[in-house]
Amino acid sequence: MAKKATNASRQQSGQQLNVRCTDDDAALFARAAEIEGADTAQRWMVQVCRKRARQIISAAESGQAVRISETVIVPDEGK
Repeated sequence: MAKKATNASRQQSGQQLNVRCTDDDAALFARAAEIEGADTAQRWMVQVCRKRARQIISAAESGQAVRISETVIVPDEGK
């Protein structure tokens, strides 16, 4: 019989940030997470936000005016 994890063994360090969003947004995030292979929408959001935050901070610290944009590239599988 598998042993159940206790609350003490499941505790992780760090902060828990609670974000409320619409049902439509939650479904949108869950679908994007599924497409990109993330375990959960929450993990996907953390990955995306972490990358974006690093870019913003890097741009701000450079002292130059920088505009951050994102490009989504869809592979052309027909050729």
